[in-house]
Amino acid sequence: MTGGGTFTEMTGTPFEGVEASSIAFADVDGDNDQDVLITGQNSSFARISKLYTNDGMISSTDDFTIGDSFDFVLFPNPSASSTVFLTFEATETGAVTLKVLGVNGTLLLEQNEFVIPGHTTFSVDIASLPTGSYFMQLENGKKLGTAKFIVQ
Repeated sequence: MTGGGTFTEMTGTPFEGVEASSIAFADVDGDNDQDVLITGQNSSFARISKLYTNDGMISSTDDFTIGDSFDFVLFPNPSASSTVFLTFEATETGAVTLKVLGVNGTLLLEQNEFVIPGHTTFSVDIASLPTGSYFMQLENGKKLGTAKFIVQ
């Protein structure tokens, strides 16, 4: 998968690109994080699958004004509850803004918080979101981070 760079394709397999597919999450490699299996068919309509192992927690990779990015963890992901949690290490006192965006970039939720240096965790109420994929953004005017999450 591309984008956040948190998954690595298992190489050395004879699989081609996957189309008309299904997706499933499980801890395949026993490291207590969710890996992903995509199954479907290739351009010749042959049934195939691809397994991607999760190399770490979902975190931000986008750069903002001065090139710094927020590294944060969003959990549970995927989420079947009405709340997700965002945790990170705050390095300075100040205001931060959490935004939930649809896959098309539409702002769906916004939450303003105040932080002090240290380990910080916020809860985000996602009860109003239907099943689907979303993006969480965290920014403070100097740094920006984005992570994709799934509501089940």
